Amino acid sequence: MMPARRIVLALAGAFTCGCSEPPPPSSPPTVRRLTFESSSTDEVRQAQRIEMPAELGDWTVSSGKARIAEDEERADGTVGFQVALIGEGSKELLIPLEFDARPFHSATLTVTTPSTERMWLHLVRADGSVRTSPIASMEGSPAPQLVRFYMPRRRSGSEPFEELVIVAEGVSRYVILHSVEFSREPLTNWTFANDEGGGRMRVNNGARTAQLVGPSSTLRSRIEIGPGDELAFSLGIPEVFRNPKIGFATLRLVADGQGTARKEWSYPLEKLIAAPGWRSERVTLDDFPPGQLDIEFSLEAPQGVDLACLIAEGRIVARHANPPTVLLITSDTHRGDHLGAARSAVQVTTPVLDGLAARGLLFEDCFTSTNITNPSHVALMTAVHPRDTGVLTNNVPVAEAAPTLAEAFCGAGYRTFAVVSTRHLGDPTSGLGQGFDRMSWPGPSECDATQSIEKLASWLPDARGEPLFLWLHLFDAHIPYEPPSEFAERYYPPDRDPFDPSLAEPTMPPARVLHESLLGLKDPAYPAAMYRAEVSALDDALGDLLAAARLSDAIIGFTADHGESLGQHGIFFSHGDLYPDSIHVPLILAYPRAAGGTRMASPASQTDLGRTLLDLAGEEQADFPGRNLLSAAETGTAARVPRFALAGNATSASLTHNGWHLILHLRPHFEAPRLKGAEWHRVELYHLTEDPGSTVDLAELHHELARDLRARLVRWLISARDLGWAHEASADPKLLAELARLGYTDQHTPENGSELIDADCVCERCAAFR
Repeated sequence: MMPARRIVLALAGAFTCGCSEPPPPSSPPTVRRLTFESSSTDEVRQAQRIEMPAELGDWTVSSGKARIAEDEERADGTVGFQVALIGEGSKELLIPLEFDARPFHSATLTVTTPSTERMWLHLVRADGSVRTSPIASMEGSPAPQLVRFYMPRRRSGSEPFEELVIVAEGVSRYVILHSVEFSREPLTNWTFANDEGGGRMRVNNGARTAQLVGPSSTLRSRIEIGPGDELAFSLGIPEVFRNPKIGFATLRLVADGQGTARKEWSYPLEKLIAAPGWRSERVTLDDFPPGQLDIEFSLEAPQGVDLACLIAEGRIVARHANPPTVLLITSDTHRGDHLGAARSAVQVTTPVLDGLAARGLLFEDCFTSTNITNPSHVALMTAVHPRDTGVLTNNVPVAEAAPTLAEAFCGAGYRTFAVVSTRHLGDPTSGLGQGFDRMSWPGPSECDATQSIEKLASWLPDARGEPLFLWLHLFDAHIPYEPPSEFAERYYPPDRDPFDPSLAEPTMPPARVLHESLLGLKDPAYPAAMYRAEVSALDDALGDLLAAARLSDAIIGFTADHGESLGQHGIFFSHGDLYPDSIHVPLILAYPRAAGGTRMASPASQTDLGRTLLDLAGEEQADFPGRNLLSAAETGTAARVPRFALAGNATSASLTHNGWHLILHLRPHFEAPRLKGAEWHRVELYHLTEDPGSTVDLAELHHELARDLRARLVRWLISARDLGWAHEASADPKLLAELARLGYTDQHTPENGSELIDADCVCERCAAFR
């Protein structure tokens, strides 16, 4: 990953261990979230349409070519025209404007494109100054699509625009324009939410549930307050309104005690508009007696300048000294044996996580439900197996219909924050922002642990006095392995170059199975050493966070989404297939009154962690599936229940039970990091009790056992439920390129409702197990 820098938190505290009992149920102070009503002046919508011409005339094409044809018949029986922009790469169409476009602040294009395309607009004045829209991405479709571009006015009194420039740049060879319409309407109609909805508004690389307030609109709410209550909220400026020269802009908050008292607060916005982002605010309400209070947000901005402000996380906070805190940490690509506390043969130092295990419980036999990031996190956050969520690749978001762990904590009165360390796990791609008051993800493809922890730590004061559920995702152990030098030197000599061409040719896997960061590698010991260094680095970064006073008596769960194969089974520095290397993950639970240092040998499923965290927090009545890991271990239920896994892209499935591990390959697959591909419907059987690394396939020797386990696995596969939770897969070429760089080259997912396996298959391999 990236070079690390040590984070020092101002708040520090020590962990304490207690007895073996879970924390007693409590009635924690709850967050009282506010609902706002929006009211606006009767701003009349204005529109100006540009018709596609019968011939280009004074329209010009500066890049690519243009072709005009008749369009489909309209509802009124008339027939218009369409303009096709043709060519590889960038295509530009220049349209002279015959009307004054200055009053308009958005444009809507009706477009047809056969494949993924990026488009944007320029409005050009005679002096060369330009008003430019943000870039819009669209996926290919045979039907026309509406593409909206926001182009807010940033100054008044400017010269008219003379020309509209339409730019298309993508993988398609043509784009068809059917119409262009400029419009002006209330800014509160604008949306910065994800396509899936849910009211989450995006600002930079973060999302919060928010509403817009503009110069011609207000947000109002009537609330009930008690002694000592505070009003808290966050405000944000979307990137589209960036305007360093705005002059002045002020958000005003008025609180009216209905005749008892009235107070006003002003929040200058110039700095936030110059560098758009979020800002948290909190005000005391001591001037008002207990009872009803009316609050109103309004916005003042210069005449002729478009601006809107987002109001998020509006709530009433009662002051409490020690509100409950629940922290979920997921360490991406973290093998179950890569913990110092695991007592495995691996030489790796993780003193911080070892300390967490020493004051809590370490589950030694925890398996995850799949072997890739987003599907595993969706399963963890819903307690529903990927077989049923339908999310089997990293480019398929989970739908809003899926109830999540964050929503369960939100419903229990908790603030909910999430920080993830890779872009494809962010809300737009994963859909996992639902239920979180705020979520942050990196602008680049990924960031290191120190950056994510710094972000999360900076948010902790915003939840002072409030119950808090936190999710922190770390990506350091994922390839490319680029640990800070201080950790790399612990595991590999600093004076040795693993890529030195003069080194003797070792027995190395061919280049085709190595990640691009390892091309030219001469020392096969180097990647595994760097992987251990990454684990030690993220462990070190966690130290200051876990020592924060806010977390001194928190309920903490640490686990991973999947593991990593470091050459085992011919899979090199990736997490292909369902061997224990890829699905055995660490699981640590620490909480007040836990029996510190307890080692749990009973089988555990990572998807049950959410239910367990809720129960430990005293939220047993929360409507969320899964089993309590502690009670399952105590009653013996865990040992009786088989664990199933389904690989990314549904290439294989596995069943683990009574010390045996069976893998059934559902279709041929040959991912880049593996030496040998898997064959259609091949069965593998391993005895984990005697062979934890799954090195000896016993499917032939124990044929009857393999047949019985395979039959049980097939029955499970054909019992899949189509919950409708898998949203449409993204075909964004930038996202797919990022995923390919991280080793995810195949993002194919079975169609909803399609069978994972034909139970009546008569192929030779299936017939052998009848």
